Amino acid sequence: MRKAISLFIFISLFSSAQAFAISAQQFYDKCHNINQSKSQETPSQAVTRALEAGSCTGYVGGVINGVNLVGNMLGQQKAVKKNFICLTKNTQIQELLYESLQYIKEHEKLSDAPVQISIYNAMTANYPCTEFSTHQ
Repeated sequence: MRKAISLFIFISLFSSAQAFAISAQQFYDKCHNINQSKSQETPSQAVTRALEAGSCTGYVGGVINGVNLVGNMLGQQKAVKKNFICLTKNTQIQELLYESLQYIKEHEKLSDAPVQISIYNAMTANYPCTEFSTHQ
């Protein structure tokens, strides 16, 4: 029952934003080279690349926060409170972006699926939560 509730909220969280979803492949194409400056890059191009870097890392951070919000919502409903992604101390957002991009690259079968699924899969595999507590 608890897993069904969790799955329902997870699907609801991402299906409500379906119109704004981008595929894993689109995300990969946009974000995989953001840290590499091109030779003869103009100041305008450097600013654009910096904004893209912020957009890409912000997207990963937003998915992580959104997924863990599901656990908080379950707790407020007096169901199970569970975080799904537990980052280690001093984890850098650039590292999380890199891990997400690696996952997308290694799982081409998900390339047409919303990128949130790939980010969720990568983060829960790399940063699983071991604590499980009920709402007090």
